[in-house]
Amino acid sequence: MFTSIATLSISALSILGLGATTSVPAKTVGGCVIKANTQCKKANLNGASLAKATLTKANLRSAKLRNANLAGADLSRADLTGADLTGANLTGANLRGAKLTNAILKSSKLGKANLTGASAAKADFTNASGIKANLSYINLTGATLVNTNLTSAKLTSSYLLQANLTGANLSSITAMYSNMTSVNLTSANLTNATIDYAFMFGAITTGAVQTGAIFTGTQMPNGTIQP
Repeated sequence: MFTSIATLSISALSILGLGATTSVPAKTVGGCVIKANTQCKKANLNGASLAKATLTKANLRSAKLRNANLAGADLSRADLTGADLTGANLTGANLRGAKLTNAILKSSKLGKANLTGASAAKADFTNASGIKANLSYINLTGATLVNTNLTSAKLTSSYLLQANLTGANLSSITAMYSNMTSVNLTSANLTNATIDYAFMFGAITTGAVQTGAIFTGTQMPNGTIQP
């Protein structure tokens, strides 16, 4: 009698969700298991709905993620080398320490995304929108950011050597201590930008709007130091 009551009690608790729970299997999309440390090299995830997915340290090298919804997803330290993220929604995504070398992020949405310490050398961000994104300590050497909207983005201590920011909207950015040597800022909007103690030797600023911009302690294109 006592055993029956105990069994009944455990069953009742399970029904109420108060007892032991059964683990829910990870979601699988296009043959790729959506979980941390997943191995999905060259996976086809075009248009996938992956909002708030956990993909920490995932291997997504050369994966196809065109127009995928990754809003709020955790891609910290994920390997996205050579991945195609054209038109992807990465709003609020965590890309801290992610590998984005040679990745394609044309027209992607990166508003409020965290790319702190990411490696994005030679990545293509043409026409991307990264309003209020955190790009501190990012490596954007040779990256293409033509017509990218980085309004109010953080680029503190970022590495932008020879990056192409032609026509980019950099209004109200913070880029203190950044290396912008030989960066192309042709026709860029630097209104109210703060670029203190940065290196801009050899930078191209033809046609750039610099109204209200602050360059205290910055090495300017002609080699002088802004007082």
